[in-house]
Amino acid sequence: MFLCTFDGLAQVPECAPLRLIRNVMGIDAVRQEFIYSQVEKSELALDIYYPRSKKPPAGYPVIVWFHGGGWISGSKRQDVFVRHFASHGFAVASVQYRLALREEFPAQARDARTACHWLWKNATELNLDPECMMLAGQSSGAHLALLTAYTEGRNLPGWGPALPRGTVKAVAAMYPPTELLKLVGREAMDSAVHPVALLLGAEVQNRIRLAREASPVYQTRPGAPPTLLVHGTEDVIIPVEQSKLLANRLRRIGAPVTLLMPKEGHAFSLFPDKIINVLQFLETVPALRNRSTSDVSPKPLTKDMAASNQNPRQSPGRSLAH
Repeated sequence: MFLCTFDGLAQVPECAPLRLIRNVMGIDAVRQEFIYSQVEKSELALDIYYPRSKKPPAGYPVIVWFHGGGWISGSKRQDVFVRHFASHGFAVASVQYRLALREEFPAQARDARTACHWLWKNATELNLDPECMMLAGQSSGAHLALLTAYTEGRNLPGWGPALPRGTVKAVAAMYPPTELLKLVGREAMDSAVHPVALLLGAEVQNRIRLAREASPVYQTRPGAPPTLLVHGTEDVIIPVEQSKLLANRLRRIGAPVTLLMPKEGHAFSLFPDKIINVLQFLETVPALRNRSTSDVSPKPLTKDMAASNQNPRQSPGRSLAH
């Protein structure tokens, strides 16, 4: 591990074990790690997976990815699934954010918004196209992706810097929590160990207002970016009703939404064959259409699947290259 500047992008040597893993997994990307923020004495980082294909004149389109883990576990390195997008011409930024056992909400939203703002602000130096940014995530990470997308252009106390309105061209959420009060249910409102209670810092019955603020359903506004929701009908961890609620809300306000409901349980998007759903969705978004370099034609959607506090200090000049 060593420090480098933006000038070192796409020129980082790759060791033999990483090449072997990449070849076995079919991942064709160069990874670099960057420090995007510093909170007190802790640095927050993100990994960017760059395609090996030639950089487009405006930079690579970028997918900003947030990992899952119930807000209390997980890592920016755990999601091998998302790295496959580099083979299709997209740079992927996988974001580290503070977990709920360390900091309660809205720290997680602050980190997500700070990371996206840092990527947008430094897009040229990072060889990224600031006009082609998409957010995505799975489970609790999908929750953060939705919150970040739906609150762009809005200054919210304690939530960190907002992206300019219109920056996020699309958002894809895999089995997301969207309405936290309904996710908890009456029987767990007084539980201190429910994941939502851990996120909010207390029993949900004592954090009703904050639970609503932290729910993407209540953060939607007319003009929200196109949204892809992929949620298994057999998910017993986050019921599919969570995505149905959000889809219905987006339709009511006239925002474009695609809801896919495969017969799956939780965490099925960890497998690379599921990227086809996202690639097809990207072709419906004008700003992202034709940006994929894939030779694979996405399969058409089947009828049963589709339903139409203080800002952290940033360190934009540093990266950790591997």
